[in-house]
This record gives sequence, C-alpha cells and structure tokens, in this order.
Amino acid sequence: MRELDKVLEKNEKVLWEGAPNFLPFVFSGSQIGLAGIVFFAAAIPLILIARKTLWFLILFFLIMGLLMIIWFPLYKIFLFRKTYFMITEKRILIQTGIIGRDFGVVDFNKITSAAVLVGFFDVLFGNTSGSIAIATAGPSRPYLISNISEPYEVFKILKKYSKSA
Repeated sequence: MRELDKVLEKNEKVLWEGAPNFLPFVFSGSQIGLAGIVFFAAAIPLILIARKTLWFLILFFLIMGLLMIIWFPLYKIFLFRKTYFMITEKRILIQTGIIGRDFGVVDFNKITSAAVLVGFFDVLFGNTSGSIAIATAGPSRPYLISNISEPYEVFKILKKYSKSA
C-alpha cells in the first residue's frame, strides 16, 4: 500500500514515483541465501563423518542453512508490497516496512553523491532495472532506490534537481 502522500508537503511537486521490479528485488541481496547454502553444505561432511557424536552441530547447520535459504526471499516478498519511491523537486522519499511504515527522506541539499547500480539479477530478470545509491553527509548508510525500471532516466531527474548527485 502506497502511503507517501502522508509525508508530502502541501504544494510539493512530484517528478517521479515508482516501485521496485519484483524478481530483481526479491533476489537482490541474496548473499544471505548463498550463506545458507554454505551452512547446509557444511552439514553434509558432518553427517558422513560423525553421525551420532555431533548430532546437535549437524542439526544446527541444517536448520540455520534452511532458515537462511528460505527466510530472506520470504522477507523480501513481504517487503516488496510496501516499498515505494518518490522524487519531488525538493527531496527523495522512500517508503518501506513489513508491519509498520518507515519513511526515509533525503533533502537534495544533503546529498553528497549518487550512483546507478545494475546488478546481476537486474540483468537476469529483464535488463531494464537497476538501483540508485544515494550517499549523504555523516556516518549513515546510503539510501537505495532499489531495482526500479529505467534507473538511468530516474538518475537524470535526480541529477537535474540535486546539485551534488
């Protein structure tokens, strides 16, 4: 559900808005799933070598691996339904959250740099999606407009209104 209007100012002009593309969004950041495969695979030699003496360790690796493989894509599927992005003439708005709603707001005068990122899953699932990473001053993590269609066109809009991007 899109709720960005709740944080828009009265006369704020929207230049672009969008949501992520489903498949690249769900599979991006799948390093956790890959780590789950490693955990799962680590249990196989333990099963072959010492079945009875290390049963708790085997069980731990199997459960952790399975949780990592299943949970992260499931989390991204739930997150997808509530993720929206908006660029106005003043700032960038990012809505996320599974249960509650979280809004990230980046004023253009706070942006220190921005970059377009086209990842493996963007290319694999359509070749027209990508992400825009936005850095601000201070020790905060970059804001991410993730897996959107036509990221270069959106980046041009961002660059036109932001002096630092």
